[in-house]
Amino acid sequence: MGNFVIKHKYQILLIIWGLIGLMASAGYSLEILELSKDPSHIPTCSVDTIINCLGTMKSAESYILGFPNSFLGLAMYASVFTYGFIALFLDFVPETLKKFLLGFSIFGFIFSMYLLIVGIFKLGVICPYCIASFLAGTNIFFVVFWEKYKIKNFIYYIIIWHILLSAALLFFYISK
Repeated sequence: MGNFVIKHKYQILLIIWGLIGLMASAGYSLEILELSKDPSHIPTCSVDTIINCLGTMKSAESYILGFPNSFLGLAMYASVFTYGFIALFLDFVPETLKKFLLGFSIFGFIFSMYLLIVGIFKLGVICPYCIASFLAGTNIFFVVFWEKYKIKNFIYYIIIWHILLSAALLFFYISK
């Protein structure tokens, strides 16, 4: 079992982060659909005035392409999750799928970073679903580049990234 995990860590990480992103996008999508049915609905992810999904759900940035961004997340994370399983159980993954994943990860990273910055600095809120989606997208980006460029000790970069992000979010929450 240990050798299997070590040999397939790249695929397993894609499956895990794809699933986390899929759950975050699904939760946000369900809340936004409920809000569209009942405008007085308070999302379960709205804890106080700062940790608040409602602020992001009612913003124009939540509908950049004319539909909820979380629907885009559903498609992206489902694709990554599926790719992880394909890569896990097949010895050969077509180069086209690898390029597709690379493009998805770059787009997801940039789009998630943009939405996180808008949520924090423009809207003044921290959305738990958005943070989970951002972390999933960022980690997928890191894993894809880790595999593509065979970077040694890459886990340290990921740990430092998470510590910095956690510190920034904590600082933002305390300063409000």
